[in-house]
Amino acid sequence: MGTLASWTLGINNHRMYYRACGDSRSDQHRQVASCLCRVAADLAASTGPEVMAAVQYGAESEDLLADPGLLGHLRSLAAETGTRAIIHHPDRSTPGTPGFVQSLLSSLRRSEYLGSDWVVVHAPSGDSDDVFDVACSELTDEGIVRELRRSGVGVAVENRGPSKHGALFGRIEVLASLLSRMREACAEGGVEGRSARTGICLDYGHLLAYEGTTGRGTSGIRWFPDRWSELVTVAHIHNNDGSGDQHLLLGERPEGVSASVLIEHESILLETIIPSLIHCRNYVIERNSPYEREGLEASARRLAQAIESGGHPS
Repeated sequence: MGTLASWTLGINNHRMYYRACGDSRSDQHRQVASCLCRVAADLAASTGPEVMAAVQYGAESEDLLADPGLLGHLRSLAAETGTRAIIHHPDRSTPGTPGFVQSLLSSLRRSEYLGSDWVVVHAPSGDSDDVFDVACSELTDEGIVRELRRSGVGVAVENRGPSKHGALFGRIEVLASLLSRMREACAEGGVEGRSARTGICLDYGHLLAYEGTTGRGTSGIRWFPDRWSELVTVAHIHNNDGSGDQHLLLGERPEGVSASVLIEHESILLETIIPSLIHCRNYVIERNSPYEREGLEASARRLAQAIESGGHPS
């Protein structure tokens, strides 16, 4: 049996938290970061005595992370509360968008400053071969490889959900091919332990929503552990009924959504996928709408049980 001491439990930042905060953006960032760090610390402590707490900072935190004063405040706050940072590179900055490489380098340096292990990057939308080629080119850029070697921070590329522009990277096999290219570039660039510096960020909600558009139902999800589990280094935990990216907590049963479908999707996640993620130590419960604290805690407990059942080594 594994130990729960070997993993990190995180929650995500979101714009909904800013609505009840101070007038200035700086004050808002300070208040939100303080609140999230304390909630994350309490959540981790209630889940297991040695579970590490984390906050994932995404697009809502872009100007916080770009401000040296606020970034320093965040580092002090993280040390004070015993939380870690996971930087989610801004959603609008993906391979192929203007300035992506330089922007990702900035995220890697900020992550190093905060003592974080990972930067999560969305794979680009689109369906053409050019989309794949550009992603390979930019994520294997010499500057990025050098930064991975120097800093020790890793890059986890997140699978796409459905998109009106196409979602080539909703297919895990395509994302795995991209990761293979990244690891080859790291090997050529002298990055030691390259598998620890690059990986997949498995967004379970995106996987459900993408597979929901294929007509395969859950058949396209159940094979995941047999082929791709060892590539996952970060996981985003939330549920939906396959019709869209609803960001439901585990155990949540809203009106108008099939409870039997949600139960089936949770069963696949908790009984099959989570126990198979042998290299994943970072789990973020993602929520993008108001919630009850009890629901968050219940979701964390169910996740912890699934990780423990997998016997993950410490």
